[in-house]
Amino acid sequence: EGDIESEFLPSIDAKLDHLSGSFSLPPLKERIKVNDATLIATGRTIELIDATAKLGGGDIKAGGTLKGFIEPTITFNLNIEKLDLDRMGRKSRETKKDTDYNLTLIGKVNVGFFKSKGFVSEDLSMNIMFKNSKLSITDMHMRSYGGYIDGNMIIEIPDGDYSVVLYGSGVDIGRYLDSATEYRGIISGGKTDFTVKFRGRGTTRGEVKKTISGVGSIKSSGFSVSDLTVLNGFAEWSGLDFINRVKVDKLVGEFSMGGRELKVIRCEVAGEGIDRANLYGTIAFNGDIEMLCQLRLTKEYAEKYKGRAIALFPDAYGRGNIAFICYGTTKKPRFRLNYEQMRSLAEGLIPPLTDEVLERYRLY
Repeated sequence: EGDIESEFLPSIDAKLDHLSGSFSLPPLKERIKVNDATLIATGRTIELIDATAKLGGGDIKAGGTLKGFIEPTITFNLNIEKLDLDRMGRKSRETKKDTDYNLTLIGKVNVGFFKSKGFVSEDLSMNIMFKNSKLSITDMHMRSYGGYIDGNMIIEIPDGDYSVVLYGSGVDIGRYLDSATEYRGIISGGKTDFTVKFRGRGTTRGEVKKTISGVGSIKSSGFSVSDLTVLNGFAEWSGLDFINRVKVDKLVGEFSMGGRELKVIRCEVAGEGIDRANLYGTIAFNGDIEMLCQLRLTKEYAEKYKGRAIALFPDAYGRGNIAFICYGTTKKPRFRLNYEQMRSLAEGLIPPLTDEVLERYRLY
């Protein structure tokens, strides 16, 4: 019983219920077998075969070789039935900045069930290499929230420089939000594909927020949104009371991260009552928001909300158009009409959403 500690990964406070295996320094001329594990030591090499342990209620099976002792190279295979970091608990420790790592670590890890900070995945597999103070995780695959996530990661030790690439397909984002975030009950159903590429530096959440930068894209379909604070505020301001409990048929977006904010470069939405919606702007990590929005209602909903909405400019097809700016914060959003773009929408145009447009209407 005690700490399992690493300079480059979160430490784990855990209890090993049972350990099969034996470890000794070479030279050993004979195989040593304890329970079901075999240890072979010849010259400058130690080989461990079929070692098993129990950790957090799950079985661990391991095997591998160690070559050299001054600058060792370890090759391993690790199969973990269940790894629940939330159950075992973790402690934060200060990273040692002056540590030299004369270790080469090469191996493959398979985890049947993995949980950390509410995030849950199954059938997690990855290749790991640690060399010259750099940890590389490649060919990472997992099943998570009804879909699949693949990716690669590089972490520099001990400075905390990192780069991450993730690809998702068919993921239920609502289940993820309910499981691992404070935003529960906002999204239900649907499938999401995404690509995220980002990099930064830091070993704490605050450091990561300061330095993170990257790009991403998302494509979702068949989900519902309800009781999102910004949509609640817009529904009350605009008179379009269906918008805070809306079914989304399609959402396609591109975004970037940097300077402590997320920038929505392009976001197109279609769904119940919505022929088309376009969004462009920024959401800061502290909650500040500034977004240009264009909303075109279907003919049916334009007729339904005629005289009830704060403003709807009809077009030649009977659809209702409204353009506005959302600003303030995500917890206390405010809204302002954008009449120039509303007229353009009514004429059948889709006015561009750019930084220049945002700057011009910010002054009104």
